[in-house]
Amino acid sequence: MRKVLQGIFYLVLGGVFVGTGLKTYSRYHMLSQRLSQATGKVVKLYKVKDRKQAVYPQVSFRDTTGKTHFYTSDLTFTERNISIGDTLLLLYNPQKPQEEVFIYSSFNRSWLPWILVIVGSIFLLAGGGVIYKAARKRSNRQKQ
Repeated sequence: MRKVLQGIFYLVLGGVFVGTGLKTYSRYHMLSQRLSQATGKVVKLYKVKDRKQAVYPQVSFRDTTGKTHFYTSDLTFTERNISIGDTLLLLYNPQKPQEEVFIYSSFNRSWLPWILVIVGSIFLLAGGGVIYKAARKRSNRQKQ
C-alpha cells in the first residue's frame, strides 16, 4: 500500500510540473503575441527598505513610435546583479506603454517551460512504474 501511495504522489507531482510547464509556455506565447518587445536601459536603482542589497531598477525604453518611457520594476534584483547602464529586454503593451511592462528573460520563455515538462514527465514515469510494480507484485501474490 505504501508503494501505491508513493506512486500516486509521484503522479500528482509530475502532473503539477507538466501542467505548470504547459501553462508557462502558453502564458509567454500569449504575451509575446500581444505585447511588443523593446530594449531598456537601467537609469536608476531604488533600494528596497527591508532588504540590504535588493534594488528596484528604473528602466528607460523607446516604444515603436520612438517615444521614451520610464518604468520602475516591481521585480527586485541584488545590487551585484544589476547596475546603472545595464540593458534589459522588455515586453510592453503598445496601448499602455507605462502601465503594462514586463522584464523579459529569454531563459524563462525558451527553456523554463520545457524543463518543467521534462521533470514532470520523469515523475509521471516514475509514479507509473512504482504503481505498475506494486500491482504486479500484488497480482503475483494472489496467484500463489
